[in-house]
Amino acid sequence: MDTTVTHRLYTLYVTKYQHALSFNQPKRTMYDTNIIYNENKHISDRMLYVLKLLNLPTNTYQYTVNFPEAIKSKVKNFIAQTIPNKLIILNPFASEKIHCLSNK
Repeated sequence: MDTTVTHRLYTLYVTKYQHALSFNQPKRTMYDTNIIYNENKHISDRMLYVLKLLNLPTNTYQYTVNFPEAIKSKVKNFIAQTIPNKLIILNPFASEKIHCLSNK
């Protein structure tokens, strides 16, 4: 979905929202609450911040990434065929903490 301002406004209108949250929007924003979020923190911290803001419990929150079995199977098969050769994996975003999955 295109996330232009027009689409965002229309989405807010269609959903008949009561309160809209945003992250790092300009000073003049269409959202009720604009959260200035430090991009150097891990992305999972953002959810904890929102839970606290809404006075919801944070002790049961878990940051997890789930993969369907079909994806796991494809990856395992690919690795099994590739291991005798050389396998190099590059993640161009890993140097940015916000994109790093290994921190949590």
